Amino acid sequence: MAWIVLGVMVGLIVALIKTRYKPSALFAATLFLFFAMGQIEAKSMIDNFVNPSLLILAILIIVTAPIERSTYLQSLSHSIFTTSSYALSLSKMSVFTALVSALLNNTAVVATMMGVIKSNKKITPSKYLLPLSYVAILGGTMTLIGTSTNLIVNGLAISEGLEGFGLFDFIYVGLPLTLAGFLVVLLNSRNLPDHSEAKTVHRSNYFVEALVGTASPLIGKSIEHNRFRHLENLFLVEIIRHNKLISPVSPKEIVEADDILVFAGNISNLHDLKRFEGLEIFNSDSSVLESNIVEVVVSHESVLIGSCIREANFRSKFDAAVIAVRRGSERLSGKIGDITIQSGDTLVLATGDDFSKRDNIDRNFYVVQGVTLERKLSNSTSNLVILGFIAILLLNALNVLPLLDGLIYYLGALIGFKILSFREIRRRIPFDILLLVGSALGISQVMNSSGAAHLVVDAISALFSDFGIYGQFISVYIISMILTELITNNAAAAIAFPIAYSTAIELHVDPTPFILAIAYGASASFMTPYGYQTNLMVYGPGQYRFSDYLRNGAPLSIVYGVIVISLVPIFFPF
Repeated sequence: MAWIVLGVMVGLIVALIKTRYKPSALFAATLFLFFAMGQIEAKSMIDNFVNPSLLILAILIIVTAPIERSTYLQSLSHSIFTTSSYALSLSKMSVFTALVSALLNNTAVVATMMGVIKSNKKITPSKYLLPLSYVAILGGTMTLIGTSTNLIVNGLAISEGLEGFGLFDFIYVGLPLTLAGFLVVLLNSRNLPDHSEAKTVHRSNYFVEALVGTASPLIGKSIEHNRFRHLENLFLVEIIRHNKLISPVSPKEIVEADDILVFAGNISNLHDLKRFEGLEIFNSDSSVLESNIVEVVVSHESVLIGSCIREANFRSKFDAAVIAVRRGSERLSGKIGDITIQSGDTLVLATGDDFSKRDNIDRNFYVVQGVTLERKLSNSTSNLVILGFIAILLLNALNVLPLLDGLIYYLGALIGFKILSFREIRRRIPFDILLLVGSALGISQVMNSSGAAHLVVDAISALFSDFGIYGQFISVYIISMILTELITNNAAAAIAFPIAYSTAIELHVDPTPFILAIAYGASASFMTPYGYQTNLMVYGPGQYRFSDYLRNGAPLSIVYGVIVISLVPIFFPF
């Protein structure tokens, strides 16, 4: 049975690398398969979904929402870019990002900073966005709550009967990692591309406009009847009528004289429009069109992933239409409706009035530029929110109050004072992460109980037996580091944990350093845009190429790895 379980795990890794299915769905399917094989009981599966670390992760993501809406996060981030010195601005941004990422969800920190960077016309986003992602990853390694990876590993450790980690147990290695990593980022910043010519979204880069003449046969007929929905290279996204915007456009909308029809897509090829009688192609200077352009990045949790734009039904779901799609440095051309959406894609949307009111926006997108989705808190409320959060962390650090208990009290206070609504709570619940982690806990149990983990450990021992305990410790770190570059940080931690734990048990040593090797290794995603969600978030807005990650991430990954394998055994002996 051990070999069968191991074969299923190899299939899971291949599926994570080769397919576009969400990791959470693949992990859940694998757990269900093990259940069907009789390798885990239903009660054990259910118990895994109420693991304390899993609950901490869920509540933490929810209660940090008001902090993200506080006046301080935005105002402090804006004050960073007040100097003409690139090195000084980069340093200030790095210090701020690292400190905040140690306590808040780093995807939220990166999303906030991305908006500030993209809206600042004095700086070039491509010179800041990749360092932003790297420093956010580094800052997250300093505390238990700094990254979901640490909480996942902590939950896996607790499930094995271990005590778990304290809030600041990660700082002994995380702080040197962050300091050294920042120096590498600063020294290597000259390798970052300069896309200063494409700092902002502008309609002339994406649109072509056509005026409906007063004698045109198109007048009085619907968009669908005129076959504007069947163009090969263009898509009708908006109509400007009497200086007012109709966006997005319904197929039943009736065309009127003097309408300005706004098309998006491959605007270098306009032969599609030339066959319409009474349609005059021109470029208007109207400012109406720019009032509703929003730039977003597709979230790694988005339900849109794997769907083509035509099937995604943007108009009914989001009150928006897709104008253009960018994947890294490549602006995708051709028929927009046929493009398959991927995590990390940058979409330029023409939005309607209801866009910012939709509940599903922040679950599917990171808004980079163009609209503010949530109202900011007042200064007094911001003070209460931040001081309350800091108080909970201090009480936990002083061993006065367990972190889970403190977060539950804090959540209750936020609800009681109407700072956090139930609507926002529903929107913030991280269903994908909860499903992935709960499934991973069960999979880890199966790997240990079936003997599959021991098969991997035996192979590692055979390869690294000449190097002793330290050599096998290094091999565990390398396994998790490779996995995180190929799949995702959370999935890498979940798969590598049973291997690390079983290795330590087999060697009759303390599992702690091996578990930490997994935690730090799973966060060591610097060389690809796909291993960590913040890397994906900056991929499109920074117009990066894959080679930019490799060139800038490889030196950082080497320094990071040397520090981890050097310091972990010192602070956490075998």
